[in-house]
Amino acid sequence: MIRLTHVVPVVGLLSCAFLVTVAPAQEIAREDALKDAEAMEALCNEFGSAFRGIDGSEMVRETTEEGMLAKCEKSLAQLEAVEKDVLPKLQPPMAGFATKYLPEDTEMENPAAIAMAVTNRFFDLGVKPRDLDRDVGDCFSDLYQGMANVVKSRKASAVYLGDYVKDMPDPSFYVEDKRAQIMGTWKTILQWAVKFDPDNEYANARIATIDGEIDAVATALEADIDAKTWAGHMAGFPGPGEVGALASTAVEYLRNDRDWGKAEKPSEVLAVAVTGPWEVAETNILGQILSWRLPVHVAVTKPELKERGVARVYELSMVGKIGAGKAPPFDGFWVGDSWMMRLSKVPEPQ
Repeated sequence: MIRLTHVVPVVGLLSCAFLVTVAPAQEIAREDALKDAEAMEALCNEFGSAFRGIDGSEMVRETTEEGMLAKCEKSLAQLEAVEKDVLPKLQPPMAGFATKYLPEDTEMENPAAIAMAVTNRFFDLGVKPRDLDRDVGDCFSDLYQGMANVVKSRKASAVYLGDYVKDMPDPSFYVEDKRAQIMGTWKTILQWAVKFDPDNEYANARIATIDGEIDAVATALEADIDAKTWAGHMAGFPGPGEVGALASTAVEYLRNDRDWGKAEKPSEVLAVAVTGPWEVAETNILGQILSWRLPVHVAVTKPELKERGVARVYELSMVGKIGAGKAPPFDGFWVGDSWMMRLSKVPEPQ
């Protein structure tokens, strides 16, 4: 007797090797071989569709995080259903069939080689492809690959999810108040990776540290918020215009802007500080000045920020109308950097 090791899925585990005891070529009555071939064909007809969509590659790829997480839930449920309801019914007859008919030198990673080896074995026993609705080699190979793909898809999905988090930029790349939330999503993705493959090295290692990373980001954010102060109007503003009046005009403009005060989820515009002199906004091809811009800081808040006693400060340039010179009315704005600070440090709403 010759014993070969073939890797196949085992219920409740990601992978396990079972020993297929392959007997040397022996005489098997054609009638018995035909019955075994018909039984394999019946297994293929009954269970083949259960592996649809499980092709050995990742099953969670999507263009958005929301879509990816939805696929995680759906795909893992499919894999677990196959492991619970299909594999226990397939493994015993598949193992018995392999013991009886699988040649010992079969290339188990090559589906075509598996199919050909089994087909040739049955041909030698007098069972021809015309004797069956489906070739017995194809039936066995398809089911074997389906079983193996359960393991492969679990591992590939876990690798994909781990790599997704691994390839993310450093948290400092993101806006401060979004960092902890974004990292929380990373944690969820890593937890899915471990559900697909409990042995995934990167996901396990990162899950062990990410709560500490999130806490550190949140602590650093609060310290940064505490440290920020309101710049106020620049000293010695050269004009034209007076800083208080210009700031009030900018506040009114932003409170009526469709993307700020009039947005579907509006920002509450609290205060504006003029932080620099008028600067050139646009010129024509001859270098002649068409419009001017006024550098300002604008403090805004929203309900979720207000609950935390926080305002966000934006660095803007309020852009004047073409031909209006260094004066309102404003006709748009450019957005620069932003940061958060305590509401208590922002002047009373103007």
